[in-house]
Amino acid sequence: MLLGKNPAALKFAKGAVRRVGTLTYDEAEDYLMRMQEACSFHDTSQGRKDGIRQFIDGKSYKPGLARL
Repeated sequence: MLLGKNPAALKFAKGAVRRVGTLTYDEAEDYLMRMQEACSFHDTSQGRKDGIRQFIDGKSYKPGLARL
């Protein structure tokens, strides 16, 4: 199931899960915002744009239920 997901998003999500447990709320919020920006920059597949387009235009993408 994870093999079909966006590799950049998985990489940054794993790092975030490992890191935020040791941070305060404010530090974690800042860290997660920076990781989201970094993920958007490093994602060569443009998965975020495709997911938003599928969700808004076609209603074919259901977050958490379907593959992008």
